[in-house]
Amino acid sequence: MSVSNRAILNSWKEIAQYVGRGIRTLQRWERDHGFPVHRPSGKNRSAVFAVATEVDTWLKTRPLLIENGAAATIPNNLGPRWTKVRSNTSELVSATKRLVASTGQLQIEMKHAMELGAKYRKAKVS
Repeated sequence: MSVSNRAILNSWKEIAQYVGRGIRTLQRWERDHGFPVHRPSGKNRSAVFAVATEVDTWLKTRPLLIENGAAATIPNNLGPRWTKVRSNTSELVSATKRLVASTGQLQIEMKHAMELGAKYRKAKVS
């Protein structure tokens, strides 16, 4: 797909509206975390643009801080993209808790089965 066929965000303001964050946050993300913005003049303090698909990919690959089963780094007012991320994260946390509980139950059942096997082998030898 050529650049002309992709959504181009032409300023910090457009990028911030698209992502649902403030301009200064995005500038910090660019500086500290490699947020994908482009500078046509190649200078650090020049105009910027971003390609929506690159921004989407970058956002999908960022780790989220999880505290108490909720995404702690995501405010409530960020719109549908972040609402979906929050929902998916919550579902993953719940699924992980279910898997941990199932694993614990399987460990108990395995221990019981091994004890029964040991008793059977002991009875067979006698």
